[in-house]
Amino acid sequence: YFQRPIINLPGRLCRRCLSAGGGSAAESVRALLDRGCFQAVLPLKSEKYFNEYLNSASGGRYFYCGFDPTANSLHLGNLLAIVGLLRLRSLGHGAIFVVGGATARIGDPSGRMSDRVRLAERDVEENSASIGRQLAGIADNHGKYFCCDGARPGEAVVLNNQSWHANLSATEFLSGQLSGARLHDLLGKHSVQTRLNSKHGMSVKEFLYPLFQAYDWLHLYKTYGCLVQIGGNDQTGNIDTGLTCLRRSEQSGVLAFGLTVPLLTTSDGQKLGKSDQLADTVWLSSERTSPFALYQRLRNTPDADVGRLLRLFTFLSDRQVAELCERHAAAPERYEAQTTLADGVTLLLHGEAGLAAARKWTSILFGEDSAALASLTPADLAAGVLSESPSRGGDRLSSCRRRLAWRDGVSLRQLLLSLLAEDGGNGSLGQMTPDQVNQALSAGRVTLNLRRHTSAAESKAALDAPLSRDSCVLPGCGASLIKLSKRRFLLIEWDNL
Repeated sequence: YFQRPIINLPGRLCRRCLSAGGGSAAESVRALLDRGCFQAVLPLKSEKYFNEYLNSASGGRYFYCGFDPTANSLHLGNLLAIVGLLRLRSLGHGAIFVVGGATARIGDPSGRMSDRVRLAERDVEENSASIGRQLAGIADNHGKYFCCDGARPGEAVVLNNQSWHANLSATEFLSGQLSGARLHDLLGKHSVQTRLNSKHGMSVKEFLYPLFQAYDWLHLYKTYGCLVQIGGNDQTGNIDTGLTCLRRSEQSGVLAFGLTVPLLTTSDGQKLGKSDQLADTVWLSSERTSPFALYQRLRNTPDADVGRLLRLFTFLSDRQVAELCERHAAAPERYEAQTTLADGVTLLLHGEAGLAAARKWTSILFGEDSAALASLTPADLAAGVLSESPSRGGDRLSSCRRRLAWRDGVSLRQLLLSLLAEDGGNGSLGQMTPDQVNQALSAGRVTLNLRRHTSAAESKAALDAPLSRDSCVLPGCGASLIKLSKRRFLLIEWDNL
C-alpha cells in the first residue's frame, strides 16, 4: 500500500497494491469491474474486444479522463474517476488527466436543466491552474506512496485542452476531424432530448459540447494513441459521441472504448461528496476543505458504507478489505475500517504533511492528547483545522479561530461572555446563550488547553479568577484551545504577548 513507512503509520496498511496479484491486463481490469470501481465498458457488449485490445499491447495503453474547471477545486465525487485512472496507472498504463480550460467556456449540458452560468475568463484560467496543480500533486502522491516496491507505474500526464483548442478555427473544427459527426446522433442523446423538452431549451454552444469533448479524444489519440476514456455515468452520451467520431475519423475503423465509474452514493442513496449546499461539499483542495476536515468526514463514515468506500478509494486488495471489515465488525468501537479509509485518502490527496496534521489534530481534539497539544507550532495553526468562521451542521465539528489582544486580569467567564456579546450569538460560541455559557463553566464542562477549568464544587470566585499567561498560553504557538462541549472548540491566537 505504501512505498515506504511514513510517520509511524499503523501496521494494518501494507505495501501491496492491486497489481501485486499478477494476471493479464484484461483480467486486472475485469477485477476492477467486479470490485465496482468501474461500472461498464462502452460500447455496450464490447468487453471481449476491450480485453483483446488490452492483452495485445506489448506495453501499457493510455487512458484519459477530463475535468472541467467550474470551481477552483475538484470534490470528493471526482475522486472516484481519479482513483480509477490511478489504478490503471498502477497496472503500467499511462494516465492522462485533461483539465477542460476550453470546454469549461462552453459548459457541459449533462445532467443540467438550464445553461450553466458563464465563468469569467480570469476564473477559468485560475481554476484551470489550480486543478492542474491538484491533479499533479495527487499523481505524485500516488507514485510516492501507493505503488508496490519494484513496480513501475505508467506515465501520468496533466494537460489543459485550451492548449490545442486555442488556435483551432471554426472551419478546421467542423470540416476536419469532426466531419463524420451526424446530427441524428447528437439529437438522440438523452441530455439533449431532456433539455429540448424543457422550458429553458438548449443553447447551440451546449448542443455542440459533445463535439468539443470528442475533439479532445481525437487529439489524444493522435498524440498518445489513447483509445480509452473514463467518465462518470453522466458522461455516457459524451463518451459515445467520441467513440462515433473516432470510428468515422480519417483513421477509418478505429475501435475505441469508454469506462464509466458509478455515481458515488451512500447506502441510503444520498449523493456523497458534492452537495447543493457548498458548505457541505467535501473539496479535494486543502484551502477549501482542510486535511483534518476531510479526515474527520471519512472517519465518521457509517458502518454500512465503509466497506464499499474502502474498495472504491483505497488500493487495498479485496482480501485485505474483507479482513479489515471482519475485524471492524468484531470491534466497531475501534473504528479501524474508518481510520484506514481516512488515512489512505488523506495521504493520497495531501501527502505526509497533510496526514500528519490531520492525525495530530484528531488526537488533540478527540483523544485529549496533551503532549500533542504542547507540541503545536505556528505551522500547525496555519493548517486551517479550526476555521476563521464557525462551522456547524449535524454532528460535525463546530469550531472557530479568533485572534485577540491579551489583557491581564480577565477571567475565562469574562472572555467567553465578551465574545458572545461581540458576535451576537452567531459566531465564536455558535448559538450558545449567556446562561448556557455560565452553566457549562459551573458544571465543569469547559476545558482550557485540555485541562478542566473549574469543577462543579468550586466557588463562584474560582470561576472568575483571572487567567494567567503561564497556564493559558501554549508556549510553542502562542494560542489557547478552549473546549466548550464534545464537538465545539474555540482556538484563540494571542497578540502582543
